Amino acid sequence: QIRMASRNSPDLTLKVDADAGCKLSFDRAVPLMLFALEAISDAADRGGRKIGVRLKSQVHGCRLEIEDDGAAPGGLSDGAELMSALAEQISGRFGFKPKTGESCTWLEFPGE
Repeated sequence: QIRMASRNSPDLTLKVDADAGCKLSFDRAVPLMLFALEAISDAADRGGRKIGVRLKSQVHGCRLEIEDDGAAPGGLSDGAELMSALAEQISGRFGFKPKTGESCTWLEFPGE
């Protein structure tokens, strides 16, 4: 768990949980981390104070989820285009489930 501050959320808590069953090469890890950073930035911009990052293995690959408790409804920022390109780079697909008080940006990609 990491505590940090951002422009819109002076007291931000970031909790990270990664499944050891999700193996990544360096070539895939870099776009994945850039995707996660953009999604975390979006969550903070929506007013999220508690952000959870979860990487878990699935039957046919892995799923990255970035959940936040942001009160501000809304979609992804201008970073959606970047996230789409990063998902494509690792043969993945991504989406966003908005709800007032809880949102999730996710990325699914095939295993190695």
